[in-house]
Amino acid sequence: MKILLIDQLSPVGHINYDEFWVKALQDLNIEFEFIASNKLINELKIEQKNIKLIIPKNYYEKINNNNFFIREFYLLKILFYIKNNIDIKDYENIVFLSFENFSMFFAYFFHKKNVLLILHNNLRRINQKIIYHIIKYLSKKVKLISLDFNINKNLNKMGIKNELIIHPQKEIKQKDNIEKNKKQILIFSPSVSSLSKKILSEILQNKKLHLILQNKNIKLILRDKKMKSSLENIIILDGFLSKEDYLNILKKADVIFLPYKEDFNNRISGVLLEAIYLNKSLIIPKYNDLKNFLEFNKKGIVGFNNIEELQNIFLRIENLLDKNDYKEIKDIYSLNRMKKNILGVIQ
Repeated sequence: MKILLIDQLSPVGHINYDEFWVKALQDLNIEFEFIASNKLINELKIEQKNIKLIIPKNYYEKINNNNFFIREFYLLKILFYIKNNIDIKDYENIVFLSFENFSMFFAYFFHKKNVLLILHNNLRRINQKIIYHIIKYLSKKVKLISLDFNINKNLNKMGIKNELIIHPQKEIKQKDNIEKNKKQILIFSPSVSSLSKKILSEILQNKKLHLILQNKNIKLILRDKKMKSSLENIIILDGFLSKEDYLNILKKADVIFLPYKEDFNNRISGVLLEAIYLNKSLIIPKYNDLKNFLEFNKKGIVGFNNIEELQNIFLRIENLLDKNDYKEIKDIYSLNRMKKNILGVIQ
């Protein structure tokens, strides 16, 4: 059996997810080849024998263009470039680790039942008729892959056929000697995208919350490219964080805060799964699909709807400082579970 892995969009943020597939196929002794941008292939350290094709850099210079037609032309051009440089019949399965809805809709040559399309941000506008009909059409031509039980269930309710391959947690090496400020409570919001600007603005403007942070000796670290803070207890990181710096703050944090937007639905948060792996307490929204993690009824996972509820959580922050046991969640979002799911889909 040979599988072709393709990352059409090749975002650097996909490194972890693509690594899961490479590791899973290696563990399962399944032969694979890889197609992506040169930058992503280098970041993943894909061996030469596994590189089938490198997508030219100039194709990616236009895919973020504000003009819809220019953007879609180059996205479709990527798919034609791949098609013209492979023989589809060489592979039992072709897995798109990322894809874009419109260009894939027109790439009829990939509309085959042995093609797997991994759903990441593709469902963000599923409530729009055109997106719904594109996704539903693709579900009849290929195998759509959801990354979470709730996404799988939601799509089935919409009449969109899909199969589940769970998104696993990334294993993060932990050191016992991480230095922490024992007197100060560190709350970290690691994400730089998909954030609710409304919640962030209210945090910066709410004097009652600022007083709570001071009285409880809480340092809140947020990430945003435009917002600024002159407050001692609220730090905003507006620049690039290296992998080492990111992991260092993540490990030191007492609590992880994920103020995602209302439309963060039918998606899984890799940052949330990293926090689960590290047994970190979590503050998550009740107003989007992250609320599903509240159903595990873990003391270390609490939810909020608005700034007032967030204030109350900060006011009782001591409740989130106990040691967490997420074994049940870790077993579900594990690489072993992903491997079982892969075998169930491709065999």
